[in-house]
Amino acid sequence: MKKLIVTTLFIILFTTASAAFAASPRDQVDLLVRAFGELTVKDEPLVSRVHKVFERVMAAADKRAGCDPKLLMIREADDPWALCLEDGTIVLTQKGLDICYKNVDKETGDSRVAFVLGHELAHLFRDDFWDWQIVKTVIRFKPKAVQDILRVLDTSENIKKDELQADSYGLLYATMAGYDPKAVADEGGRNFLREWVEQITGKTACVSETHPLPETRAKLLLAQMKSLRDAERLFHIGVRLYQVGNYSEALTFLKAFQKKFPCREVLNNIGLCHYQLAIRALAEYDRKRVCRWKPSVIVDTETLAGVFRGEAKAKKIFKREMREAIGYFGKACEKDPYYVPARVNISAAHIMTEAYDKAVPHLNDTLRRREDDRDALNNHAIAMYEFQSGLNMGYFEQTVRALKDLTEKHPKFADAWYNLGRVLSEGNRTREAGDAWRAYLRLEPAGGHADLVRKELGTETAELAARSGRFIREPFVRPGTFDKKAQNRLSGFAERTLELRNLSGRYFSGNDLHILVLENAVMFVESPVSGNMRLSELNIGPARRILPGCSGSETFVYDQFALDVRDGLVEKVVHF
Repeated sequence: MKKLIVTTLFIILFTTASAAFAASPRDQVDLLVRAFGELTVKDEPLVSRVHKVFERVMAAADKRAGCDPKLLMIREADDPWALCLEDGTIVLTQKGLDICYKNVDKETGDSRVAFVLGHELAHLFRDDFWDWQIVKTVIRFKPKAVQDILRVLDTSENIKKDELQADSYGLLYATMAGYDPKAVADEGGRNFLREWVEQITGKTACVSETHPLPETRAKLLLAQMKSLRDAERLFHIGVRLYQVGNYSEALTFLKAFQKKFPCREVLNNIGLCHYQLAIRALAEYDRKRVCRWKPSVIVDTETLAGVFRGEAKAKKIFKREMREAIGYFGKACEKDPYYVPARVNISAAHIMTEAYDKAVPHLNDTLRRREDDRDALNNHAIAMYEFQSGLNMGYFEQTVRALKDLTEKHPKFADAWYNLGRVLSEGNRTREAGDAWRAYLRLEPAGGHADLVRKELGTETAELAARSGRFIREPFVRPGTFDKKAQNRLSGFAERTLELRNLSGRYFSGNDLHILVLENAVMFVESPVSGNMRLSELNIGPARRILPGCSGSETFVYDQFALDVRDGLVEKVVHF
């Protein structure tokens, strides 16, 4: 009987293949639409939502040269399909859409459809079009015939490997795009893959000897999620090292994480490390240029100290590190065109390299989507002022007005106050400049920019203003040499050995404490802060740096410790 079916299918394929295979990519899409009908937002309101999910996942996914992925949703198919065409079209049926959002909230449905679309984008990247080559020969027949043909002709063991690999990358792309992988599979027994298969007419995917079973696929996805959780520790360490000013060490951890999970956030943070190394080098030979403007970066720092290496070498380092920073910010933008931090940061890098014309397009693109974004508006005012001044067109009054509007809408935004003071000072409006700079000092009384403002205002020395006290609680172990006393205190903690490219060490965790030891030195000790401890009530002086985060928290960095603060409450302390 199977031989008869295969013979019949061969005849079908042979008689229809020449016309179907010869069709152009556009003709193939048109043929699908005529056969099944296109699903539009008029038919199903979720269509617009799924298109937004597709854009995010597509931005996070690997790209195939010369291919511009598109999404096509079709109506009249009895089974859930998800297929990719050679021209980059990803096809999803209404039945597939229904399963993703069935009996779950919309956010969970978004995560499920993100995985399905990511799976097909993985096939697209790897040129896995085999399923579609068969499907397009039978689209003139009843939709159920597609699954019957796939069941009979799935005779290659490579198909199973392709599916498992596409699952793995689909989960990765969906997670990189910000969706929850646990919506697909979790330790509690959730298995979206099984739900998908159970809706297929005749359950053909369940009985196929070459397609992996849903249970197998879910088990592998859970293993991958565990691996990602382990790798996340590298990201966390990298961020902490960045916050306390150890940029070279932070790069080692962030790049190790990038190899496992090349998401937009890690690319952005790697770019920031290179940016800060560049600023540090610039400060060695042109401190005035460092503090001319205060462009916003989403994770900001002003460490201007460093061993003087000579002007020629420092210039070389500045150019190299800023080139690396711009490259990584660009990659982060490619992963997600809507990712504001990378857009803002790449504009800051162009401002610091005095390439103002290159900064403006990134800022315009951001402001078209988020017209009230304060960081983008701040950098836009700087870039346009310099760009227009360079063309001898004059942009003084427009810049003053833009920055005044920004300070009125965001009175606690220190960057805007500083830049307003700079523009007014250059326009010889000394009194107004002084008012703006004093407003800036009330918000950020310490750091390199504050030092320069005091010098221009002729006020108190930066040394007194920048000195910060000690946190009221002692660290569990002291940063510095990892001596016998520290080893004994950490004897009951979970310990992980860290062996990276040019660093080795250990990471201890327990009782919500996290301690990093590198090359026999305690680098930082992170501890939670219980109770309602308000930052405003602590008598510890001004922070040297304030690093805004993307999730509403801020990190206040002092001389030997840092505080994670949310809504005025201290959540964590980091001794370093």
